[in-house]
Amino acid sequence: MGKIKQILQAKDHPFWVILQQFVTKVLTGVKFLIIARMLGPAEMGLVSIALVSLSIIELLTQLGVMEGIIQRKEDLNNEQKNALWTMMLARGIGISLVLLVTAPYIAQLFGEGRATSLLLLAAGVPLATNAVSIKWYERMRHKDFRSTGILQLITIMLDLSLSVMLVVVLNSPIGVIAGQLIAQLFRCTASFVWFKDKPKLSRDMGSIADIRKYGKWIWANSISTLVLYQLDKVIASRFLGTTMLGLYQTSQKLSQMSISDASYALGQYFFPVLSKLNREDHSQLKVQFMQMLLLILSFSAVTSAYFYLNVEWLVELLLGKEWLDIAPLLGLMLVTASLAGVMNVAVVLLRAVGKPRIVTLTSYVQLVIYVPLAIVGVIYFQVYGLIAASLIGTLVTTLVLLVYSFMTLKVAPRKQDFKKTIFPIAVLLVFYALHVWAGGIGLLIASTLIYAALVITIAKSLKGAEPEKKQLALGA
Repeated sequence: MGKIKQILQAKDHPFWVILQQFVTKVLTGVKFLIIARMLGPAEMGLVSIALVSLSIIELLTQLGVMEGIIQRKEDLNNEQKNALWTMMLARGIGISLVLLVTAPYIAQLFGEGRATSLLLLAAGVPLATNAVSIKWYERMRHKDFRSTGILQLITIMLDLSLSVMLVVVLNSPIGVIAGQLIAQLFRCTASFVWFKDKPKLSRDMGSIADIRKYGKWIWANSISTLVLYQLDKVIASRFLGTTMLGLYQTSQKLSQMSISDASYALGQYFFPVLSKLNREDHSQLKVQFMQMLLLILSFSAVTSAYFYLNVEWLVELLLGKEWLDIAPLLGLMLVTASLAGVMNVAVVLLRAVGKPRIVTLTSYVQLVIYVPLAIVGVIYFQVYGLIAASLIGTLVTTLVLLVYSFMTLKVAPRKQDFKKTIFPIAVLLVFYALHVWAGGIGLLIASTLIYAALVITIAKSLKGAEPEKKQLALGA
C-alpha cells in the first residue's frame, strides 16, 4: 500500500501518463465502437467527413506551442504566457470562422451534402481546444502528468457519455460532434479553474520568438502530415463512395488504436523526459531512447500478430457482422500502424534534441512517395492501392528516421538489446503454432490470454524511477 500511495502522490510518475493514455484510448475506442454499431457504415462516413475536415484545418494552422514550451531551455514568464495564449486564441477563432464559411463547400468536395450540419457544429470545437490555459502545457514541461492526466480523463469520460446519449436522443450522427464540443468546452473552462490561471490579451509576439521559430518546423511537418493522413479519406470518399469511406476509416482507426496509439502514449511521457536529458545527461538520453524503441518494437510485433490471427472474430465481436468487409483491410493496415509506431519513437527523439527540421524534411520525402502511389493505386487497385501507398511511404520514412536517430546519438543497438526481443519472438512462434493446430474459438481464447500476459510484461518494463538517478537502464 505504501508503494501505491507513493506512486499516486508522485506527479511525474509515468503511471499517470500510462493511465491517461490507456483509459483515453480505451474510452475513445469504446465510443467509436458503440457509435459505429449504432450508426452503420454510411452514417459513420458522415462523421468521418466532419472529423477529417476539422483535422485538415487544424493541421494547416499547427503552431507547435506545446513542443516549443517543453523543449525550450527557460521557463515562461507571465508576458510570454499571455502572448502565447493570445496567439492560440486567435488561431482558434480563425479556424472556427473558416469552417463556418466553408462548410457547404467542404461537404460538396466530399460529395455528401448531408455533412454540412455536422461541419457547422464542428466549427465550435477548435475555439474550445485552442483557448485552453497555457499552464496546461507548462505543467507538461515540468512533468506534472498527474494534474493534466486527471483533467484529460474527466474530459474523455464526458465526451463518451454525452456522445452516446446524444446519438440515442437525436437519432443522428450530429450527436457525436455535439458531445465532443461540450466536452472540449468543459476542458477549456476547467483548465483555468484547475490551474488558477487568469490570462490577458497581449500583442507582445516578440517575446515568444524562439517558440514561434521552433514551431515553424512543427507547422511545416503538419502540412505534410495533413496530406499523408487526410488525403486518403478525400480520395476514398470521391472515388469509392461514403460507405467505403466509413469502412476504410473504421479499419484504419482500429489499427491505430491497436498499435500506433500506444507509441503516441509513450511519446507523451518520453518527450519531456528526453528533452530534459538532452539538457542535462546525454548518456541517459541514449538509454531512454533504446528503452522506448524496444518497447514499441515488441508491442507492435505481438499486437499485429494477435489481431491478424483473430481479425474476423474480433471484428464481428466488436462491430457486428455488417462490418466483416473491413477484415482484410484491417490486416494490411496493422503493418502500417506498426511502422508508424516505430517511426514515432524517432520523431520524439529528434524533436526532443531540437531537430524538428529533420522530421519535417523526411515527412516531405514520404509525401513525394505517397501521393503518386495513392492516385495510381486507387485507380487500378481500389482501396488496396491506398493502403499499399501508405505502407510503402511509411516504411521508407521509418528507416530514414531511425538511421538518423542512431547517427545523432552516436549509438548502435547492443547484443543485450537484441536479447530483449527473444521473448516477443517466442510469443510469435506460439501464436503461429496455435494458428496451425487450434484455430477457431480456441485460437481466440488462447492467444488472448497469452497476449494479455505479454502486454502486462511489457508495461512492467517501464520503470518509474527518475532517469537522472541512473535507474532507468534498459532491462532494469
